[in-house]
Amino acid sequence: MDNKKNKRSLWKEFITGVAATAIGVGLSFAVNNMVENHKKDLARRQTAMMAVYDIDETVRLLKEYRQKEDQFFKVTMYMATHREEIDNVSVDSLRMAITYLAEDLATVYEWADDTKEKAFNSSMDAWQNLENTKFYDNVQKCYRRRAELLKTMNTDLVFKRPISDADFNNYFLQVKDSDLDYSGSLNEKALARLLKKSMKQPLTTRYLRTYFLRNAVYSNCIDEMVRLNQENKFMMDITDNDIEEYIRKNVDKTRPATAKKLVGEWVATQDDNHKQEYNLNADKTVTLTGDAIFNMSVYAQEEDVMVAVNCPITYRIEGKWELERDSLKIELDAQTSEILAIDIDLSNLPKATVEREKDSLRTMRQQLEARILRFIKESDWSSSNQVSLDMTGNIMFWTLRGENLWGQMETAQQQLVRKPRE
Repeated sequence: MDNKKNKRSLWKEFITGVAATAIGVGLSFAVNNMVENHKKDLARRQTAMMAVYDIDETVRLLKEYRQKEDQFFKVTMYMATHREEIDNVSVDSLRMAITYLAEDLATVYEWADDTKEKAFNSSMDAWQNLENTKFYDNVQKCYRRRAELLKTMNTDLVFKRPISDADFNNYFLQVKDSDLDYSGSLNEKALARLLKKSMKQPLTTRYLRTYFLRNAVYSNCIDEMVRLNQENKFMMDITDNDIEEYIRKNVDKTRPATAKKLVGEWVATQDDNHKQEYNLNADKTVTLTGDAIFNMSVYAQEEDVMVAVNCPITYRIEGKWELERDSLKIELDAQTSEILAIDIDLSNLPKATVEREKDSLRTMRQQLEARILRFIKESDWSSSNQVSLDMTGNIMFWTLRGENLWGQMETAQQQLVRKPRE
């Protein structure tokens, strides 16, 4: 009997163990499936958010481009109907009109950037994760609509600008040196002549008259992309708050700045010819040290040649800074300005000119230093920018929002990198 009881007990334990193992395996599969499904849900939403945000950005940039074209058209149209005033308008207005009428083969449209589109279409997960063919089709329609607009602008006659790239280049090559400004660009008189010449051409009149056709093309593209993307948001249950959260996590990876975190030396490189270093001290004083290259033209009379000359300088200005909420305010006292170093690169001048004009070049250097120092002291060096830091605290972002030449509000951003301590 005992032996039978023991056998039944062992069998019961075996059955119980097998059942427990089966239940454990089943629970494990269930948990794994839940985790896997959750990952798919997150991937699906991330893919959808990327596409929706990219299309929203395309629409925003396209609206800005249309508004810019509208402002440039108004300036150009005014000059077309007031040609007698062309010689007296500002150089900025002249440049706006020429930009509106002249073809530029090097133009790159921000709204046409297809980086996100390629990432979306190259991912095999896009089809598998979304599980919504209507959403996928809508995204593709938006991208196709953008590509169609770009193609139309490059091929349609109503988008053909009256001053071709070749015509502009030929005009530039034929003008005299006296028609160029200090930077080598066309000066006011040369721009005015080109504009008056263009205004006499039938192509210019036709281009101005077809403005409304071009504007309608932009508007139709924008309206369709807005409608499709609104459908996208509805289908994927994406709200404005979701978009803001996506931007915070994936686009704007910054954190608020504190006065303590801002103390240090920060280097800002605006371009290859201008570098600035801000030393923000704990006592709220600041020193700006800058390296810049001034460009000037020197005419060698005996050799009858105009030579471009670079003049590298180093300057310093003292001032104060403070942080108010999210704005960094820097007040530099221009009267503290100093020229620490200045040079004139004579390597492009003929050797005979350098030898012959030693005294003149020495005087030119002194006059140039005085002129640059006067320019610095007469300039306003105050600034107020919204400030933030990257997650490491070693990159500072300055954001400034203001009105541009054609009356639009624009946002400009500058990056400064913390200088390592030696």
